[in-house]
Amino acid sequence: MTKEDLKIEIAEGFRKENALYWGIGFIMMFLGSFLAYLGYLNGKFPYYLVSAIFFGTACAMLFNTKINRKREEEELLEMIGKGSLEIVWIYPFIKDTMPFGIKLKSSCRLIFKTLGRREYSVNIPSKKSEKILEALRNCFPQAGFGYSDEKKQWYTADPRMLYKD
Repeated sequence: MTKEDLKIEIAEGFRKENALYWGIGFIMMFLGSFLAYLGYLNGKFPYYLVSAIFFGTACAMLFNTKINRKREEEELLEMIGKGSLEIVWIYPFIKDTMPFGIKLKSSCRLIFKTLGRREYSVNIPSKKSEKILEALRNCFPQAGFGYSDEKKQWYTADPRMLYKD
């Protein structure tokens, strides 16, 4: 997998997450509007209060998605494109949904930690996680890969301790 393919996969993960956040935000705005309308019909204060909470949360979510997530995506894709030395630790967080022992769904979230103690994360398809991780190993040979409590302590003490020699 080339750097361009890697950037496309990461950008696709951000796109899907943003679409989910936008969808949830608009549903919450609709619910807030509906509750405000019910409050208007019934003349009851709690409806207005709950609708304001829904509206405020939805606006904050949409603002975060529009501004912060876009900035995070651009910064991370730029670091991947340059093979930046800023990234010191990359690890996947894999979650399997298994009610009654039957595997229904698997999801993978990649976490990127930087020298400046910033954290970036993005969901990727579980089926492509091994290919993407291998491409990241080639792109960031200096970075530590995988999660352990020991690496977490190193990162907390000094992120440079995770650099490979």
